Amino acid sequence: TTRKGGALGFSKAAENVRYYVPILAAHEIDGIETHYLDERTTTLDGNGVPQEADFQGNGKITIYTGASGQAADADLVAAFTEVTSAFDFKGLAVAVIQAPRVDPRNFQTVYPGGREWIYAPVLRGHNKIYDPRDETYKFTANAALIIAYWITEILGQSVDWDEVAAEADACDVQVTNAQGQQQARWEINGVISDDQAFEAQRAQLAAACDGWLYERADGKIGFRVGRWIAPTITLGQSDFFAVS
Repeated sequence: TTRKGGALGFSKAAENVRYYVPILAAHEIDGIETHYLDERTTTLDGNGVPQEADFQGNGKITIYTGASGQAADADLVAAFTEVTSAFDFKGLAVAVIQAPRVDPRNFQTVYPGGREWIYAPVLRGHNKIYDPRDETYKFTANAALIIAYWITEILGQSVDWDEVAAEADACDVQVTNAQGQQQARWEINGVISDDQAFEAQRAQLAAACDGWLYERADGKIGFRVGRWIAPTITLGQSDFFAVS
């Protein structure tokens, strides 16, 4: 889960309405938790119209999660002759936003930023993360499952799925946080992007769960999330040349 906007995949005006399409993710997402327009949270009615008084019934937001079979937005197709059914943003999670021209007396109320809204929602991210414990693909914040996805799908390496399942169980252990509330021990919520170096991505993921990665003897990539693990080896005097 994270809050983010994105680059514009389309922006053009027609009939006193600005249509624009922020690309939220380069993959399918689970959905939107909170809509933000110019730092203001909003709820939408069944037609995608913001409900708060400041918006005065203006605007429309239509969310496309990037699911298979995603079709081009009907309003875009109707507004622009050059937009056809091929404009389906296949495989991308996008928002199609309409920002209409308003009475100049209400402009600052509806558009306090001086132009069409900046859209940066809180979204539930990738929903095709594999969980070996129930053999399903899902949305999850479990740190071990996200790291395993990154290793296998982004880096193209192999993991031991039994090991991943054990680490995922360790992440799900409930702990008490500083506010006295119960939560899973390790979650990863945020964004990594293709323009980051491998080491930057690894460091970001590992820091989120006090984790570390290693190469196994069988060539697979192993990892551990942070926790106490009882030692299985006892070292004695004969194991050390010197101690300082």
